Amino acid sequence: MKWMIWLLAANAFNITASEIGLPTSTGTVSQGIANILAAVMGLVGGLGLIFMIVGALQYVLSAGDAKKTATAKNTILYAAVGIVVAMAGYALVVFIANATGK
Repeated sequence: MKWMIWLLAANAFNITASEIGLPTSTGTVSQGIANILAAVMGLVGGLGLIFMIVGALQYVLSAGDAKKTATAKNTILYAAVGIVVAMAGYALVVFIANATGK
């Protein structure tokens, strides 16, 4: 019964993949991997942005407390590093794919 509730909640707004620009089928395995990689990169970018905003709010609301300020700075730093590492990984995958001709 729980899986039915989850299934209904998963698409409560009745949005299809084609309506938001996502591919509905793939012709080859490499296209499928590219689609998955694009989705993961979007997720990583979104999470990085959310954590940057959280860090900025922590910084603003720290009220000069050194410990809270340090925590906020670390949150922002780690979010930025995470985004850079994800972009570097994506660039490496694209480079290898182009170098091997796939």
